[in-house]
Amino acid sequence: MPAHRYHVAALLLAAALLLAQAAGCRQKPVTPDARAADPQSVIPALVGSASANDPASLEDLVYALGHHDAAIRLYAIQALKQRTGQDLGYRYYDPLERRAEAQRRWRQWLRKQPDAETNDPSPSATGGEPIP
Repeated sequence: MPAHRYHVAALLLAAALLLAQAAGCRQKPVTPDARAADPQSVIPALVGSASANDPASLEDLVYALGHHDAAIRLYAIQALKQRTGQDLGYRYYDPLERRAEAQRRWRQWLRKQPDAETNDPSPSATGGEPIP
């Protein structure tokens, strides 16, 4: 086999290996979901809820205040402050008991809003453990 054929074969093999590697490294698309356990799904949903103008998105934000991940709680309270102009004493870094009290205040506030349909099944809604 002439030398140029070795070079061509080596280039083709390298290209095939690169394509195979690239095909295997694809990430599946993230579906925004404010109630997911995975922060990669929750954060885009919360960012969308910050600018949304519907009661369901407010409910999602209040729900996210009970998440175990501090970053998600931070996104949620920032979005609520952006939408409502208040924080009701919620601090994303407070101990669980204080966060649960403040989350209950947010739920009470939410129930008083027009068109409020609170369907929050989170354990922290009843004073249980935070959302996983």
